[in-house]
Amino acid sequence: MTVRAVDHLGLTVADMERSLAFWTGLLDCTLQGRGIAEWEHIDTLVGIASTRIEWAELVLPGGGLIELQQYHHPPGAPVPAGGEGDPGRSHLALQVEGLDGLVDGLRRSGARLSPERPVLIEHGAYVGWRAIYAYDPDGYGLELMEPPQAGDRGTGVKIRS
Repeated sequence: MTVRAVDHLGLTVADMERSLAFWTGLLDCTLQGRGIAEWEHIDTLVGIASTRIEWAELVLPGGGLIELQQYHHPPGAPVPAGGEGDPGRSHLALQVEGLDGLVDGLRRSGARLSPERPVLIEHGAYVGWRAIYAYDPDGYGLELMEPPQAGDRGTGVKIRS
């Protein structure tokens, strides 16, 4: 058995239009396809009978696919918000350019950020990078990471070691 690559990241969302606005409008993803699926093989695969799923496939800048899916039948219940240390919690790390402008846009859109400003990473494999967590409308965590420019350790909130 050989794992060859990541194919896509699937996210179940409560409101497709709201999620598309976030992912395409704020994070510059490109809508590649969209539709409704009502297929028996999906019912078998997910273990839920009579599904009706709206889907949208988004291409991340730089490569990779995000699949948004909204279950219209049966409707699901939102997962309670949790903290980063809770088992089962996950995040997607995106390397970005222009982190401060992106953070400003996310803040204006009402997205939740943690902390309020990017953090300067002082230890480990990402020394000199800056990062911040942002959350999409359904609470999925995004670690937005910006590498330093040549000869620059970046600006940000310093963390204690």
